[in-house]
Amino acid sequence: MGMAYAIVGYPGVGRNETALRAAGFIAGDADPETAYTKDVPVFRPGPATGLETKAYDLPDGTVIKTPNGVAFCGPRYINHGPFIDTPSFRCPCCGARTKRDDGRAAAQMEQCFELFSTYFEGDDPSRCVTCLICEARIDVNDLIDDGPPTFVLSDVAVEFWEWPPDTVARAAQVLDAAMGQDHRMGWVKV
Repeated sequence: MGMAYAIVGYPGVGRNETALRAAGFIAGDADPETAYTKDVPVFRPGPATGLETKAYDLPDGTVIKTPNGVAFCGPRYINHGPFIDTPSFRCPCCGARTKRDDGRAAAQMEQCFELFSTYFEGDDPSRCVTCLICEARIDVNDLIDDGPPTFVLSDVAVEFWEWPPDTVARAAQVLDAAMGQDHRMGWVKV
């Protein structure tokens, strides 16, 4: 059985967990056992979620709890989801589309991979790549054309581990109000 988590991304803003706590979506102190992620603050779900944390006792005395936490990630975050396979791209400037089986899509994806390295290791947190057709500079988040709007690179992201989509949607509304912008959504199955 796999696990899944939703990711809500906010390119261009800083971290804000206060709004989710005030609305009852997170509770308690940081608990690193609530999600399979490292080096970021993670919290158990609060009463507004209706989610229950279950504990499982193993024969050796170890207790494992349900990984249903909220992880606050940043200041730079990559959502690999759209790149599990070569995605389709659409340039918002010239309208050109490249499909997965088009060699240009693979070339565009390579350019995105180069950006990922620069984004995390460089001093310039730009999220821009060049369209292979019209050569316009485009935010990589606006280039992916595989379904609903998603994000690839974000200044802050919030992961909701094993939360139902309707609960994530309610929490995202609270975050949208606190962040002053609409979120971009991503899902990952691990």
